[in-house]
Amino acid sequence: MLLKDYRKEFVRPECRPEAESVHCIAHLNQDITEVIPYLNAVLGGFQYLKDP
Repeated sequence: MLLKDYRKEFVRPECRPEAESVHCIAHLNQDITEVIPYLNAVLGGFQYLKDP
């Protein structure tokens, strides 16, 4: 299994504290660099640059 451990953090958008949405940030303890292009292909709507 690629992920052995992770931590979730839920925060309100800093630019709009009155917003009714929240952001979920996943803090990963493993390097998932090789998986990012596959996630990008499945999730869509994001831009992935290997060497920005």
